Formats: sequence, C-alpha cells, structure tokens
Amino acid sequence: MDAKTPIMLFAIICLIIPGALAWGNGYSPYYDPLYGTPSKDPRLANSIDEWKRDTMYATHDFLADQAWDMLKEVAPEEAEWIIEKSLYYGTELPDSCFKKESICDSVGQYIRFDSQGELTDANLAKIAQRKWDGAVNQLSKAANGYASKEIGIILSYVSDAGLFSRVISNAANGAKFTDYTTLQTISPSAKSYPPQKFMDTYGEFIEFDGSLDEMSPYDAVTKLGRETYEGENGNCSAIWMDVNYDYTNPEWIKCAGRNFNNIINYEVDVLHSIYVAAKEGVEIPIIADDKEQVEPSKENATEVVNDSADGTKEEETPEKLPEELKKDEQLIVEKIPVVEQKSQSAPWIIVILVIVIVAILGISYLNMRKPKDVPKKKGMPRAKNLRKNRAPAPRKKKSRK
Repeated sequence: MDAKTPIMLFAIICLIIPGALAWGNGYSPYYDPLYGTPSKDPRLANSIDEWKRDTMYATHDFLADQAWDMLKEVAPEEAEWIIEKSLYYGTELPDSCFKKESICDSVGQYIRFDSQGELTDANLAKIAQRKWDGAVNQLSKAANGYASKEIGIILSYVSDAGLFSRVISNAANGAKFTDYTTLQTISPSAKSYPPQKFMDTYGEFIEFDGSLDEMSPYDAVTKLGRETYEGENGNCSAIWMDVNYDYTNPEWIKCAGRNFNNIINYEVDVLHSIYVAAKEGVEIPIIADDKEQVEPSKENATEVVNDSADGTKEEETPEKLPEELKKDEQLIVEKIPVVEQKSQSAPWIIVILVIVIVAILGISYLNMRKPKDVPKKKGMPRAKNLRKNRAPAPRKKKSRK
C-alpha cells in the first residue's frame, strides 16, 4: 500500500465530517496563539456531572437558554421543573460520539423540501419525535433530571431545523456559520452567558411571538424547517443565505436573526407542550400535514437512577407502560403512510469508517516498519572450492644417505 493512501483517506474523512455538523456544543478553553481564538477542540461530557459551563456551553445551549428564559417570562410555572445542567447536557448528546450516552447521529440531522416547499424527507423530525414519549412519561412521574435531559435532546434537534445548511443539500457555508456562532456563544474568559457581543448582534431579533402553541417535536421541526427553507416574502431563503453568506452584512444578519427567533419560539412551544402533556394530561398529536410519518417512541421503558444534576435518585420507570398511558402511543394520524426510518444506521457508519481508517493506518505503519531489501550474503564456498583454493602443502625433502 502506498504511504500516501492513509493521508488521502484521512483528508476525505475531514471533508465529510464537517458537513455533518450542526450547531456548536462548546470548544476547549485554551486559545490558539496564532489566531487568538479558542481552539476548535470539542469538549463533550461523559455524564451530567462532567458538563461544565465554561467549556461546553455553545450555540445549542444558547438557543435552549433563550427559550427557557422566554418561557419563564410568559408562563413561569411551566419552567420550574427544568434542571439546567441536565438540559444543557442533553443538547450535546445528538452530536456526541464515543461517550456514555452519545447518540452520535449528526449525519442524520437533515430535513428536505422540494422547490414548492413540500416535505420530501423528514429524517430530522423523526429523530426528534423518538424521545418524546419517554420524556413525557418521566416528567409525569416527576423524574425531572431525566426529563430535562431528554427535552434537551429534543430541543437540539428542533434547533437544527433553523440552520440553513440542514434544509438544503451540499451547503457551502454551513460549517463556517456553525463555527462562527460557536465562537460567539462561548465565553470562557468573560464568564458571560451568552456573551454580550453576540446579544448585541442578534438580541434585537429575539422576541416572543405572542402564542404558546401545543406542538409535537415532529411538527415543530417540519414547520421550522419549511420556514428556514423558504424564507420570508421571497427573502432569507436557505439557498440565498448559503450563496450570500456574510455574517457582517446587515441584510444577512437580519435573516440569521429571524431564524434564531424562529428556533427559540418553536422551542418554547415544545417546552410548553411537554408540560401540558405530562402535568395536565393533554395529548399532543402529530398533525403532519405532509406525507411523512414517524413511528411512536419506544423508549418509555427506561430505568432512571441518579440522573438528576444534583445527584438525587429519580424514580425508576416500569418495563411496561401503565394502561392509562398506553393511549399516548397512538400519536400518529392514521391517514399518513409509514416511511421507513433511515437514521438508525448513521452512528454505525461513523464507527465503521473509524475502524477502517484505523486498520489502514495500522497496516501502513507496519509496512513502513519493514526493513528495506538487503542484498543477500554470499554463502560459504563449497568444499571442493576450498580444496582448490588451499595452498599446496610443502614437499618433504628427501634425506641423503
């Protein structure tokens, strides 16, 4: 194998992975001396207790933070159950890999529409909905730590629908914008969350839309995704934002601000919906006015122990749902045909790629360690040759009588 092959494969992986990234989850607190910016070294927690605000708070957390603050203002009683550390830990799990609770499905975080705005692939909506039943069930049992983590995961998926590179294929500038927002929403030195600089730019666009709507995660993702894709009155479409990417352009800033505001208001609706579903017993159906469908969540039978941020023991969930909760599984409109889920394989694709690359690098390393060809040593001369080359024995002189 050529020594350059592993390098080429590694470069290809580096090109593929950034395209799958969504909003940021935090960077290392140390600074790059060349550029004076935080090192692009993702910091992800292995447990709730490991989550640290000064290294792991970033765009996903900023958006969830703003939604939570907004809910506190308009319906404070609906925001009291949320545990901050568990919420923010949950927002990073979809993008986290090789950790204790990693979901690692960033390559599946996309939603697609056709030129008429009709939904053609609702993958992001499906994976957002999968956590819903378990979260509602746990919140109804006052397992606030577990429920906060699960709603954090759901909000992470919802927020991705407001990113222009998640609703169109092959966006050229999606990774640049996520890097920019990550660097803007972390502030390890100032200890200010969110940083004032970022709020000075986008804070004026964030406001409550005046309505708390009951909405499933599936519908929140599809509605938000469509608004991100189409833009508003012919402006701010996802394609326009990608082609005209310039985070210093006032027109572009307005479009980004609009998307941030949409994300936050849809997240508020989801937070409101889980409260009324768990505390008031209101069923939140999937309206799904498109042709897609998601299967009901099957994650209700999850055992929860010591899951709250303060280390208190949460209530264990039984293996089967009580009879009165079984009706919650019937969330899907029967008229909508079932579409096979495709995102389950996403984590395995990444794992297989890593294994292949490691194997190739290992084989290449072993090949490079092999000694170079050495000329063969000449063998010992044969016996007959030794006799030929041997000096003749001196003749004995005959003695004279």
